Amino acid sequence: MHAALFSVAILMAAQMPARRAAAQNFEQIAQSADAARTAGRIEEALQLYDRGVHLHAAWSDGWWWLGRLYYDQDRFPEAEAALLHFVDLAPNTGPAQAFLALCEYETRHYQRAVEHFRDWALAESPGSDQLSHAADLHWALLLTREGRFAEALFLFAAEAQKRGPGPMLIDGMGLAALRMAYLPEEYPQEQRERIWLAGESAFYASLNPPDASRSEELVREYSRHYGWRPGPSPLQSGHCPSTRELALGEKNAPQETFLPCQHVSSAPIGSAGPEDRRADSQAVEFEQLSHAARQALNENRSEEATRLYQQALKLEPDWPQGLWDLSTLLYDHRRYAEARNELRHFLTVAPNSGPGKGLLGLSEFQTREYARALDHLQQSTTLGLEGTQGLRQPILYTAALLLTRFEMYEQSLRLLFEIVRQGQPQPALVESAGLAALRMPMLPAEIPPDRREMVRLAGEGSLALWDQYYDQADQRYRQMATAYPNEPGVHFLYGKFLMNQHPQEGIQEMKRELEVSAYSVPARVQLAEGYVKLGEFDLALPVAEQAVELDPKAPSTHLEYGEALVAKWQLAAGIRELETAQGLDPKSTRVRWDLFRAYSAAGRAADASHEKEAIQTLSQPEAQP
Repeated sequence: MHAALFSVAILMAAQMPARRAAAQNFEQIAQSADAARTAGRIEEALQLYDRGVHLHAAWSDGWWWLGRLYYDQDRFPEAEAALLHFVDLAPNTGPAQAFLALCEYETRHYQRAVEHFRDWALAESPGSDQLSHAADLHWALLLTREGRFAEALFLFAAEAQKRGPGPMLIDGMGLAALRMAYLPEEYPQEQRERIWLAGESAFYASLNPPDASRSEELVREYSRHYGWRPGPSPLQSGHCPSTRELALGEKNAPQETFLPCQHVSSAPIGSAGPEDRRADSQAVEFEQLSHAARQALNENRSEEATRLYQQALKLEPDWPQGLWDLSTLLYDHRRYAEARNELRHFLTVAPNSGPGKGLLGLSEFQTREYARALDHLQQSTTLGLEGTQGLRQPILYTAALLLTRFEMYEQSLRLLFEIVRQGQPQPALVESAGLAALRMPMLPAEIPPDRREMVRLAGEGSLALWDQYYDQADQRYRQMATAYPNEPGVHFLYGKFLMNQHPQEGIQEMKRELEVSAYSVPARVQLAEGYVKLGEFDLALPVAEQAVELDPKAPSTHLEYGEALVAKWQLAAGIRELETAQGLDPKSTRVRWDLFRAYSAAGRAADASHEKEAIQTLSQPEAQP
């Protein structure tokens, strides 16, 4: 017992100088970053803040200033990533929620933006008037897009009273008044005049006091052109809820369903009056249009086919084949937002279409709705992609890219290796494999120029390792570690490769990784695993315990700590850690094997038998995820 404690003390003492050096290095970087920002040296500040947060992932000020500086430069994807880290550390900071939501609006992560706007509205401190104006306006636009028109109109009205008219505000009020679920940049341009008339009418009606004469004048003009008279505004209900009241939920949201111009929404867009064609005449026209559309499609007259499908779908909106053909045409011509909208309609008619989910996910990837895209891509592979071989590879590849971006690196690599196994040329996968292997949560297009070569070497090494070209993999990894010794993830990747055949060298690489990334949990997990394999359990224990402290929600940290404790014959504590790992990852056979052996050693025969049965169940093909 005393010998074990002495070994732990020696290890901790040996690690203290490295920790002090890392802490001093971090403090210097933090001070230099603040100085560069204050002096207006923005690029220098960005580089220093980036280095700082990689050394100390819990540095909230670093993430905040990274997000703000990127936002001010209109670099919205980078700003979004940094602000997501910040709100994880400080979730009740109103301005951060607002800036994050504005970034997500620009990157088209609309659902997440709505959620973060709501969090902003509920925060104690909303930020500056300018920020509140931008947040209110963009939140209202997204509520309109979601079909929550009354709530949107109340937010628009508040902005109208405080700020006066503006193109985006008038557009938004017109769309909400007409119950058209679009953003200003999405609606058909032939509807522009109609939307502006409705928007200006709603604007003047929302003023306090209302400009009734001007609003009525616009209403009459609208009626002359479009044949309908607007209905009452929800603003006439006598209660205009605040931003916070709207964020609190439906019980405090406006209950009225009447809207400006509500009668217009019952007429087809672009219609000048009620439809009086007979049903049989419509059917004949539909047959003619659908036949002509299919013929144009077969003859590669894409623009004509697109127009004909759109006309046919106005007559039969739920025609599945037409929706699918139109969606593919729009996607092939890079009209991704339109393709996305048609595919969402198609999936209301054919909700279990694997190809439909897949093409929707690809479209959402192009419109930067990454969370939705990944969800739909994964659903598509579950539903099946039979008969659409041309879609399968793009779906799997795009899903792998998004898994990396959402920090699911191992899943991404497994998918990329599956693509290689199916015959995809490896050069096309090098950068995506490199990003996943280096644990860099970004897309290939987002790789900084000064790190592209590093990513290439990591990708080539990982693909060579998958093909069992070990010498080639070692060459690439060694070249990468030599050229980029101070980059996070480099020594981790090389060390993980070395652990199997040269564990002592692998351990040294993991130690170098911790010098570069002092708070790296994966490096600690691998280091602890290396020590356990070498039988150096006293060295494994403190490293594994630190990993648990840094990331208590990761099953791998509890797994390694549990294995080290069991190896030291501390069975009760080890079993607790392994049971925690099992609760976090119930489908892991490695965890269950460890528990089986630990229960057996502890004399808990019934528990050991239960784990063995669970292993057999998980090993069956139908149990695989």
